[in-house]
Amino acid sequence: MPLRGTEVHRLLMAAALFPQPMLAKALYQVASVNNSEGLAKLQRRFLLKQTPEERYQMLPLTQDYALRELQQNPEFEETARQRWLAWYQQVLETDRPQEARQSLTRSELEAEWETIVAVVDWCMGCDRYQEVIEFWRCLNTYHDDQSQTRDRLTDLISSLDWETWLMEQAQIRQDWSVLVEVMWQKGWKILQKGKPKQLNNAEELLQEAWKLRGNCNSKMTVNLILTIANLNIKKQAFAEALQWLDQGESIIQDHLKANYNSTHLNSDSPEISHYKAQILSSKGEINYKIENYSAAKQCFEKVLQIAQTLDLDQTEFLSKNWLIHIAIQEQDYEQAKSLVTEALEAAQKREDTYHIAFCLRAFAAVELARDNRSQAMALVNQALQ
Repeated sequence: MPLRGTEVHRLLMAAALFPQPMLAKALYQVASVNNSEGLAKLQRRFLLKQTPEERYQMLPLTQDYALRELQQNPEFEETARQRWLAWYQQVLETDRPQEARQSLTRSELEAEWETIVAVVDWCMGCDRYQEVIEFWRCLNTYHDDQSQTRDRLTDLISSLDWETWLMEQAQIRQDWSVLVEVMWQKGWKILQKGKPKQLNNAEELLQEAWKLRGNCNSKMTVNLILTIANLNIKKQAFAEALQWLDQGESIIQDHLKANYNSTHLNSDSPEISHYKAQILSSKGEINYKIENYSAAKQCFEKVLQIAQTLDLDQTEFLSKNWLIHIAIQEQDYEQAKSLVTEALEAAQKREDTYHIAFCLRAFAAVELARDNRSQAMALVNQALQ
């Protein structure tokens, strides 16, 4: 009772909005409080606890009580939630283009993830359609070519069902461009999981999105084409996949070069080169699978050149990985080992355990091809660790 109406009370109620340990500066902004003495008072009363990471957390029972306090103060709750939303929009820089964002590290992202989910869930519950789109876009394009963050993010988002809500809301609003974007992203995620039983679901989504493509810009059309081509590769329908890839190349050459503005791509832009790399990667994969290794090698050498020019770590790594397996098929084991060594040294320099594991697996593949089974097994075990 003595706390009610004080800054300490505001801090207590604001802290209830964070399902994960929070930063002090986040709590101050949400509570609209400047005085740090309030945190000390809450700690002395055991209502907040400081973690080793210098964040603050509540016990679940305390949080339940504080949430009830918050609900009994609806005016404060409304303004606190607005500030809570604004804080995480600021954290993720949802209002800035992807290339201009200061990306969070993997550990920073995980430290905020549950609260970000809570913010988006609140937005959906309040029918804040535009804010949900902003968060969804930001998180789905976040740090796009950094493998550890991107794959961890894919893993985190895959358990959520924001796309279903967005598709329903886009249909209600007849927001067809957003509907296509969400269908494409959902189909792409299904393909990334690589489960054969789910390919039909991906195909249905992508076919529906393709019918609505007239509402989209050229960039989204090319994204759809590339994803449909990859679907056909997974189905081993290589001829159909090549037709889609040729169509993508045609759009890039005939349309995107001549239409540079905020929604299209410039012929000289890194985006054009990135799309060309994606098309070449898919063609290289097809040639590898039909055992045309020389053609596959040419494709991935071009991809590698683009990746190194644009400083695309993930694309560079994947192209080298394909070149390693092509060298193994051609029994050029020295070339394969040279490529693996080069990739491993780069991964170790960045302390990138994700890529280190894949390099060890590639080394194992080389040794297995040379019939050195015990060495291959040892390398596989290192990769698993």
